[in-house]
Amino acid sequence: MHSIAGFRQPSGTAPPRWLARGLVAARLVAADAVWEPLSGGRTNLVWKVSTPGAALVCKLFLKDINPLFPNDPRLEFRILNALEGMDLAPRPQFLTRIGAHDVLGYDFVPSSTGLYDAIQVAELLGRLHQIDPPVSLDLVLSGSDALGDQLRAIMAECSSLPPDFPRDMPLVKVAAVARNALIHRDVVPGNIIASRKGPMLIDWQCPALGDPAEDLASFLSPAMQYLYAGRPLPKVTETAFLDAYPHRAMVERYLALRPLFHLRMVAYCHWRAERGADGYARARDLELSALRQLQRDDQQAGGDDAEAEISS
Repeated sequence: MHSIAGFRQPSGTAPPRWLARGLVAARLVAADAVWEPLSGGRTNLVWKVSTPGAALVCKLFLKDINPLFPNDPRLEFRILNALEGMDLAPRPQFLTRIGAHDVLGYDFVPSSTGLYDAIQVAELLGRLHQIDPPVSLDLVLSGSDALGDQLRAIMAECSSLPPDFPRDMPLVKVAAVARNALIHRDVVPGNIIASRKGPMLIDWQCPALGDPAEDLASFLSPAMQYLYAGRPLPKVTETAFLDAYPHRAMVERYLALRPLFHLRMVAYCHWRAERGADGYARARDLELSALRQLQRDDQQAGGDDAEAEISS
């Protein structure tokens, strides 16, 4: 989850009285329910709400304007309903409005071990990207031209260039994806939970029809791994993830687009850092370091700057 202010839900955050009272009055939450704050949120406030024999997650949506990760409660509720029974996401309970805020409830999913591995995430994304989109969603443009446009749009909102931002890096020409799939768009460690049936995805507030390579890029992003897990993924884990993802043409597509994904994330983290978001300057630098290493690896491999049309 993301925010323009860099908010991260503090441990011990109690629910506002108006929220608990409103949900009790609407008969959506029991009066004797126990509220426990859940960590990880960077925009919205989230609690586990428990009664004997039952528990749900209550998500209070806060206002957010974000150039990369929208925050749409109605879309999240629709997609959770559409994915019910597929073991991809939790089962929704309600979407309501209390005062000026949207509030979403969905089943709390008990964790089997609290852990998952990259291979399981790759397999989960492979299943997600193969299903027919169950609801009407906005189309996110794809390919190198679209990523370049997004990069420039984010940079236009920044007051300065990131340190050592590359201006003239040669890039492979990549066409728009041939088949738009259902994509989550925010596959970060904080949005993956380890259920007894394997990992599931939460925080579906910005799904779309688009390029599955977007989801590979968000999971592998050094910046996002640092912000949510404390460090980038080891190289061996990245390799295992890409080897396990079942659609090889899409892996090749991601690898071709990887420099642009890195550049876009550098710009995004710089945008966040300029607005005081905690940790994003370091996240930006890690993403830029990965891009520089990629350039060095390409040079050592004797890569050239020739353009190639890639689609999938």
